[in-house]
Amino acid sequence: MALATGPPASAFAGAAGGALVPVLLAALSARLFRRRGLAIATGAVAAVLPSFVWAASEPRPERLGLVFLLVSGFLLLVATDRPSSNFAVLSGAALALAVATQASASILVPFLAAPLFDRRYPRRVNAHVAGSAVLGLFLVLGPVLAHAALAGRRLDSRSFLSQADPAPYALAATVILGPLAAIGIARADRRGGAWFCAGILAATMLVQAASGRFGTPTPTGDAVFLLYGAFGAVSLVTRARDLETEAA
Repeated sequence: MALATGPPASAFAGAAGGALVPVLLAALSARLFRRRGLAIATGAVAAVLPSFVWAASEPRPERLGLVFLLVSGFLLLVATDRPSSNFAVLSGAALALAVATQASASILVPFLAAPLFDRRYPRRVNAHVAGSAVLGLFLVLGPVLAHAALAGRRLDSRSFLSQADPAPYALAATVILGPLAAIGIARADRRGGAWFCAGILAATMLVQAASGRFGTPTPTGDAVFLLYGAFGAVSLVTRARDLETEAA
């Protein structure tokens, strides 16, 4: 009699990571826009957005790269808002795990320099935060690269940044969220965060273009689309109400 075998560990890891994505997006929304209702709505939509559901259902450990990227972005926001070398190191370490999981995530490494463009604090303070983030990156990624080199292996070059979601309705969701995200980025109060996310979108599109899959929906791009798309929708509703009030 054959023994029953359960799903591989990678399937559990992917499911766990997929469950964390809506929570992380809600936390990012709360950090970026300071609106509880908007954060809850963002998390709720993320829980049913096709690209995230599809990514979580793929039994491959590299799907955790999206989780590490979101964690890295959140920690970098925290480290920049209230300058903290500890959170910056953790942000760099999380990005290193994303790169170790998906080598193509290395295209986002330059975004660790984002604190340098924050005008709220002296340049010396911002440089310390950015340097701490880079330190965290190399502390984690250095041993991984060394081990891979000694073992004669290379990091997996497959990228969730270039994986197309096969569901056609996911493309429709991206088409809807895209214009709303553009409005959200244009109207966002936190210009640094807006430029940061716009840069991630640009980097994602570069990877898609290099892989010949330009324009296909991706979990990474959809994370930015959802964050700023939800904010863009709220901004439009708020503006419409203001106009009604003025007209009355």
